[in-house]
Amino acid sequence: MRVLGIVVQPKTGRAAIHMAVLDDGSEESNQFDRSTVELKEALTLPVDAAGLGTQLGDAARAVRGMVQTWGLDRIVVRSADFSSRQGLTDGTTRRLMLEGAITAAVQHVVPQTEVRSGRSCGTVFGADKGTLDAIASELVVAARGKGDPKLSGAVAAALSGVAQGRL
Repeated sequence: MRVLGIVVQPKTGRAAIHMAVLDDGSEESNQFDRSTVELKEALTLPVDAAGLGTQLGDAARAVRGMVQTWGLDRIVVRSADFSSRQGLTDGTTRRLMLEGAITAAVQHVVPQTEVRSGRSCGTVFGADKGTLDAIASELVVAARGKGDPKLSGAVAAALSGVAQGRL
C-alpha cells in the first residue's frame, strides 16, 4: 500500500506544503503491520508569495504533477485543526483554501483521496492524535536520522491512510 500524506503549513507571506510517501509493501487486503512501513519520499514545496489565486493554482499543479509519478494507492490530506477560541484566522483560511485546491487537483489522479483532521487521522489509525504523531516522529527519525516536526504531520496523515481498514 503506497500512500501520500500532505500537510499545508501557512506562514506570513509564504506557505509550505509538506509531503511524505509511505509504503508497507503489501496489498490493501493484507493486515496492517507497522514494522513494514517505509518512508519512500519526503519533501517540502514552498508556495511563492504571489496573489492568492496564483498560489492556489501553482500549488495544485505542482502537487498533481508529483502525484502522477508516484504510483499511489491513496492520499490523505491532513486538514487544519479548528479552535473556536482562536477563531478563523487569515492563516487558517489560507491553509484551508490551499488544502481544497490540492485535494481537488489530486483526487482526479488518485480517487482514494481523503481529508482528515489530526484527530481523525489518529482515530483511523486506532490511536489518539498524540500517539499517532509520536509514531510518525519515530518513523521520520528512523528514516532520516533526525526529527522533523513539519514532516511528521505528513507522515502521520500517510500512516492513517496505510492503516485504513486494515487494523
